[in-house]
Amino acid sequence: MKLLFVAILSFFMIQTQEVASTNHTANENYFDVVVIGAGPGGLATARSIQKDTDKKVYVFSTTIGGPAINKKAPTVWLQRPSWKHHARFKNLADSWGISTKDIQGESNLEDLRAYVLKLIEEVRPEYIKGGYTLTEIKTDRENSEAPLELTFKNERTGNFEIIKAKTIELAIPPEELNKVKFS
Repeated sequence: MKLLFVAILSFFMIQTQEVASTNHTANENYFDVVVIGAGPGGLATARSIQKDTDKKVYVFSTTIGGPAINKKAPTVWLQRPSWKHHARFKNLADSWGISTKDIQGESNLEDLRAYVLKLIEEVRPEYIKGGYTLTEIKTDRENSEAPLELTFKNERTGNFEIIKAKTIELAIPPEELNKVKFS
């Protein structure tokens, strides 16, 4: 399991470095759906959209895998630390043979970590971009059909990258969302 984690993390580092360039054409930085946050919630959302639609989905996050990768409880688990409160996650984990048996009402973080690694595999690493912090969301108030413009800061280079998306799904804690400028 540790070797798989290291291999996936290494792949992310390479992929993120490839995306760091800001010399994109208009088509290369436009996505059908952008999911902000790569913890269990964001990855499960991306996977659902990929499985249920033919939309191109990308996930951007500062930390791939969220807190579960570092053996900390994700934000959503802090309020309700049990698989029984997260039926969609539980059903998916069960289908992969990952234990969702609660111990004294709390989720086993190793099982949650295995679940997150499986989500990363399902979403596919090439669609997950780590090391990016969302700084601004711009909308065209005159044209509701216009794409949203998302500004990300690449934490490794300090450069800013603009991404356009038809739809965004937010899967980040409220304290991170409070730092985002909306215009």
